[in-house]
Amino acid sequence: YHVAIQIRELVSSGKYTVEIHPISFLDGNSVNEYSSRAANAAICVAENSPADFYDFNHALFQNQPQEGTPGPSNDELFETAKSVGVQNQETIKSCIDSKSYGDWIKTTTSKVLSKDYVVEGTKLPVTGTPAIFVNGEQYTWETFADLTNPARFAQWVQKAAGN
Repeated sequence: YHVAIQIRELVSSGKYTVEIHPISFLDGNSVNEYSSRAANAAICVAENSPADFYDFNHALFQNQPQEGTPGPSNDELFETAKSVGVQNQETIKSCIDSKSYGDWIKTTTSKVLSKDYVVEGTKLPVTGTPAIFVNGEQYTWETFADLTNPARFAQWVQKAAGN
């Protein structure tokens, strides 16, 4: 059970909305610019097969390479997209191969990681990923177990949402 799945369920309930902003800050720690290519692929799926975005995003995180190693190729990213059942496969393949959102990712990453940037509705910067905010409050954790603990996350969401 993963917090991303929990977020999908909260959004599906109709009670919450979500904004996801892919950024790429690990290209320098990758042999083949995997970070920006994976962010691009996520946007390609979100734009062209939105119902499959969460499954694709989850698959990317499940198969995230170690820093300093090559990440999956564009063909492998597309195979992952196909494995979650994306629609508009030809368009998504072309989008991944041409890195259609590369300039947007570069601009957004620079903006988000600048020293003056704060998340809209807060006075908080983005200090890592994932960065999760509800009503101006940031979800924080000390360990991976804290990050992925569904009960802890649910309790935090309810408190931050004022429920």
